[in-house]
Order: sequence, then C-alpha cells, then structure tokens
Amino acid sequence: MLNKIFLMVFFVVSSASHANKSEYEAERHNLDEIVVGVERFKGDLGYYPNSGALNDLHVNSIGSINWKGPYVSADETFKDLNGNELIYKNNGGAYYLYSIGADKVDDGGMGDDIRPHPSGDEWDFSILTAVLFFILMLVLIFLYTINKKSYK
Repeated sequence: MLNKIFLMVFFVVSSASHANKSEYEAERHNLDEIVVGVERFKGDLGYYPNSGALNDLHVNSIGSINWKGPYVSADETFKDLNGNELIYKNNGGAYYLYSIGADKVDDGGMGDDIRPHPSGDEWDFSILTAVLFFILMLVLIFLYTINKKSYK
C-alpha cells in the first residue's frame, strides 16, 4: 500500500512540474539559438554585439564588410515567452544573455531568471534532481518491503 502511495506522489510531483519545465526548456532553447547567433557574429567580426544590440544579429547596422548574417532567424524578436525583452549585456570579454522569467523581475540572471544551457556536457540540474528523487523512492520502497517482511 505504501509503495503505491510513493508512486502516486512521484507521478503527481513529476506531472505538476512538467508544464512549467516545458515552458522553461522552450525558453532555454530560444536562448540557445541566440547564443549560436552571437557566437557566429563574433566569429565573423571578432567581437560580440554591443550591449542591447541584439538586432545586429538581424541586420548589418554597423556597415561592416565582414558581417555575414543574419545570424538568427528573421522571426526572432528577442523577447521571452512572456513578451519581455531579453537581457543582453556585453562586458567586453564575455556577455550575459537571459530572460527575466515569469515574475518579470531582473535578478541579474539569477533566481528565476532563465539562462541558456551551459556549454559542454554538464548535466541539467533538473535531470539530476529527478534521478536522485527516483533513487530515493526506490530505496524507500525497498526498505518498506524489507520492514513489512520482518513483521510476518
């Protein structure tokens, strides 16, 4: 009986977070596409676009002969799924790109702000959390089963 309760809790928690996770991942995917455009821009021109100048990924507003864009699709609006402008800041050697998230508060790329996926093969924290939660549920079911058998 207890193992059924654990499984029900697991599925309810998983499905409740799935909708938010889908929107979150869609936003991250959009940011990833912009990152690719920003990196291609830098590859052609030797520097990242200026802060707030993501539109340079669409058009050659700087008049450079090295500009080989557009670097993002024509329908890219540089807004998040909630209609907020994406935050892009160039600090000279690197840049910050993020969405302010559903609360519409700029937390400087932290808190609930949505950032692109990290480069490389790092595990997504949400995947790691789900795996650990699943392992915990298996351990609890196993312990419950052993405990139940010891009382018989």
